[in-house]
Amino acid sequence: WAIDKLSDVLQMFIVGTESRGILSSRIFRRPSAKFKAKCVLEVRPFSETKIEQNLKKAIDNISPTIFIDLFKGRQELIPVAKNPFTGALLARFLKENNQTLPQNQQELYSSYISARLNSASDKITKNLLQIEEITTFCSNMAFHMFSSKQIGLEISLQELHKNFINIPVYKIESILEVLAFTKIGRLSINDKRFSFVHRRFNEYFIVQYLINNHSEIPLENISTDSRWRDALCLYCEVANDQIAKNIADYCWNEIKVLNSSIDNIQLLRSIHCMRFLTEAFKARKYLLDDFKDELYLQIFSYIEEGNNILLKKISVEATGLLQGNALERTTIAAIKTKISWLSEEAIKSCRYLTEISLELKEDLTRFIFTLSYIKFIEKQNEFKFSFSLSDGFKIIKKIHIN
Repeated sequence: WAIDKLSDVLQMFIVGTESRGILSSRIFRRPSAKFKAKCVLEVRPFSETKIEQNLKKAIDNISPTIFIDLFKGRQELIPVAKNPFTGALLARFLKENNQTLPQNQQELYSSYISARLNSASDKITKNLLQIEEITTFCSNMAFHMFSSKQIGLEISLQELHKNFINIPVYKIESILEVLAFTKIGRLSINDKRFSFVHRRFNEYFIVQYLINNHSEIPLENISTDSRWRDALCLYCEVANDQIAKNIADYCWNEIKVLNSSIDNIQLLRSIHCMRFLTEAFKARKYLLDDFKDELYLQIFSYIEEGNNILLKKISVEATGLLQGNALERTTIAAIKTKISWLSEEAIKSCRYLTEISLELKEDLTRFIFTLSYIKFIEKQNEFKFSFSLSDGFKIIKKIHIN
């Protein structure tokens, strides 16, 4: 209701001034239909060929094995590389670490933030501060910002002084000045408000807080797809096995009741948990072993028999959690739907297979032949790249793509 009312107010404000306006919004806070936009633009992620181009442009003499390691072995880093901002951080990390990929996203952000703070060591010393003191404050501040429903992605200095009464006012302001100086945060002097320069930094510090304080994990936020979601995805990469497994089990308990006949509220909860599981556990699939067979059957059934196109889409995206024969069978099922974009998504998941069956080869061949000439030319580089990642697809690449 708040977003709906705000959409109406913004629309009246822009129209009332007989002017033009642009409203920029994150997807989970997008305006309602009451903001009568004549044009809607969506910021799209980089394609995988674009990722390759950007890394080659950023890093001289980049090793070809980087792309094999990234796209074949480190699926969890692909969304990082698809984002222009985090993709730039990844390129920077590779340059500074002898073209070695980070162990996880936490290491990626930690490396950048440490480098920025170390570059301001003189200013930090002048303000009688220590780097550890600054990062601890950032963790506490980020957690407070996310925990309060009244605070968004920025916080007033007044709010900080009120909630961190054990820290002197001058010290808080000195820390914020350092964060602004190092381009980790933004500090507005006029209205006295602070924000991190990117939401990912906020989430990084939240994860640091959860790790250091053994804080209770707000699991319910996963099934409601709140702003905690991305931070908890990040947390699942570094949490100890037992905590991460508890999160995976929570998701599965919501997912296993998924079917098109359940009420809309539970349907959305299940879908949010499926999406979360897909993004958070690509690098830790072993934590899903207790229910991996049931998960495969559910994914397969919705791809093959489901009538709900959204469930088909979510299920195809979740094939990245499967391995071996289960992954191949779901890929075949996706191709047989004859829905082009579902087939393309499934192909991206199965390209890690070392061997493929005759049935999959034949289905891939039929799929390629059904593409129009224009569509084939448009997708040719993507297919060539995908099929080059595994020896199992060399024959497909050689015959149909080259």
